[in-house]
Amino acid sequence: MTESEDYDITWTMPHCVLTLKLIALSFDMWDGAKMKKGKQLSATNQQTALLNTPNILELFGFVYFPACFLVGPIFSFKRYKSFVSDEFPIENESMSLENHAMKRLLQGLGYLTAFQIGVTVFNVKYMISDEFWETSIFYRHFYCGLWAHFALYKYISCWLLTEAACIRFGLSYNGTEKTENGTVSKWDGCNNIKLLRFESATKFQHYIESFNCNTNFFAAEYIYKRLKFLGNRHLSQFFTLFFLALWHGLRSGYYMTFFNEFIIIYMERELESLISKTQLYEKMWNSYLKGVLYVLLKMYTIVFMGWSLAPFDLKIFWKWWRVYYSLYFSGLLLFVPWAFVYKPLIIMAIKKYCKNKDKDSIKAE
Repeated sequence: MTESEDYDITWTMPHCVLTLKLIALSFDMWDGAKMKKGKQLSATNQQTALLNTPNILELFGFVYFPACFLVGPIFSFKRYKSFVSDEFPIENESMSLENHAMKRLLQGLGYLTAFQIGVTVFNVKYMISDEFWETSIFYRHFYCGLWAHFALYKYISCWLLTEAACIRFGLSYNGTEKTENGTVSKWDGCNNIKLLRFESATKFQHYIESFNCNTNFFAAEYIYKRLKFLGNRHLSQFFTLFFLALWHGLRSGYYMTFFNEFIIIYMERELESLISKTQLYEKMWNSYLKGVLYVLLKMYTIVFMGWSLAPFDLKIFWKWWRVYYSLYFSGLLLFVPWAFVYKPLIIMAIKKYCKNKDKDSIKAE
């Protein structure tokens, strides 16, 4: 009854954010119970732990806070409690609130406009059409990447608009900071997107750090860190991403997208740890090649963000599989063989480079 060839609307979608908020609330109450027993908690968990159970009125107020109960950002019950208890300096800084809220509102409208323009130029339906096959392989990769970049603007615009509402309410208070003009209040407590980091990303870790920040914080604090008993950070990361995929739904596209994130981050971290130790890597970033390297890495992130996001948007197996087929499964060929093909070759190349470097230095002496 809800499926179509264009877009699926299911009754579970509006409950995504609600689910995370209630899971976080449950963990916070559990942490509070452990604190009462004298058990040690991390500094972050201590900040959100609840020593007292919310009453029914507080619970409904927290769940259905009007600014963001459908699309987020999520926030802790302690933040909500501080807000309704008048602990934030809202009345004293109404002008500052209005300025910060207006800035986010205008940014949100700007990204919403860019999204509307972008999706008219880059259309996901075109990528599963026969016409798409008639273009070159390079064109298909860049088209898919640029489509994904503009598709993400939909989420960014929503978060900016809801953050503007949260700021204007006064919910976003995040302490104070010292500036040249004295001590000022920060109103970024409900920030869900770091625009500069997102737009300048040169690796997928930058996307994770800048995109959907509150959900990533939830995943790190309430899932990933609580899987420490597994004794393996890769396993913890895998199950965290599996949880996020399951949270989105049962469509195969969700699981493929988060699997992509797992293999890409795994490769990036290991590759960076290998090449960052070499002098060649430092020389490239400190020479005229820096600009060239930045452009190449920017192209890499845009192209393979398209690869990663296509299943998430298309959801149904035959649709995203068709796109992957048109891209000749380039992402799988690049990221899956990393551990047993590319990594050993790079290690050999680095050892050979270092060995030749040592020989040259000995000759010079």
